[in-house]
Amino acid sequence: MRRSLILAPAALASALFAAQPAAAQDAEAAAPLAAEENIAEVAEGLRDPAMQQLAIGVLGAMIEGLMEMPAAPLIEAVDRADGTLDEPVDPDTTLADLAGPEAAEIPARLSEELPAAMETAADMSESLTAMLPVLRQMAERLAEVGEVARR
Repeated sequence: MRRSLILAPAALASALFAAQPAAAQDAEAAAPLAAEENIAEVAEGLRDPAMQQLAIGVLGAMIEGLMEMPAAPLIEAVDRADGTLDEPVDPDTTLADLAGPEAAEIPARLSEELPAAMETAADMSESLTAMLPVLRQMAERLAEVGEVARR
């Protein structure tokens, strides 16, 4: 569930911010269609098994790298902020050491859970298409309010 909540905003942001019309004079007419097309492309990519496997590989490599990172600098930075560290931290302690034995299970869990999270993100991005007209109206209204406030 948490993974889908992380992936969904990224997918939605990609869809919204990637939409750019081909010509400036067509901007108003092209923007709604471009946004909807981009959302559809994002959803299609999130559902693509090859893309899901690629994401598993990339995220798996990132997680492995993070787990090997020394934890002492992070712990000491937190201690400088809150002063709760009771004893020195072993400089050889890694994030995997702090995560415990469950850290070894992360790649397998990622392989099992990420495709479903990506499917959920695809569903959520598609539902955004239905919300686009309302979001556009809201943006127009906010622009109007901003204009009134600047006067």
